[in-house]
Amino acid sequence: MKPVEKILLGIGKTCILLLVFIMKKLLGNIIKENRNCIHSHSYKWHKFMNNHLKILIGTVSNRITRA
Repeated sequence: MKPVEKILLGIGKTCILLLVFIMKKLLGNIIKENRNCIHSHSYKWHKFMNNHLKILIGTVSNRITRA
């Protein structure tokens, strides 16, 4: 491996780790907000997201069972 390739690989790995870290942080915050839904806006948003997730999961599982 060339040193340039090593550097690029290192950068790629750190980027991926950063993305994972950020996603975990965001998910953690969303879960925290979900626990204490004081703001009606965030409550509505979570309800909306939950409904969409349920619909998505439902369609995916239907397709899997049909296949």
